[in-house]
Amino acid sequence: MLTPCTRGIRQVSAVKVDPGHSCAELGRESIRCIEEHGYNRHAPECVPHFLAYKECKKLMTQERRKANKTLDML
Repeated sequence: MLTPCTRGIRQVSAVKVDPGHSCAELGRESIRCIEEHGYNRHAPECVPHFLAYKECKKLMTQERRKANKTLDML
């Protein structure tokens, strides 16, 4: 469970992130999980899905910034 004390600590997700694909599927899985667990985002079953989505979004943002930086150099 993520608490205010552990939010800054990097946790490893059991759900694998594929950097070549959109994060939409991971987002749908995390939403489906909280719906199944009474909208409890901190349910132990849902934490890996949220961490995977967060990691995916971070990777996508880094790729987009890298592409934009390359275009700025032209």
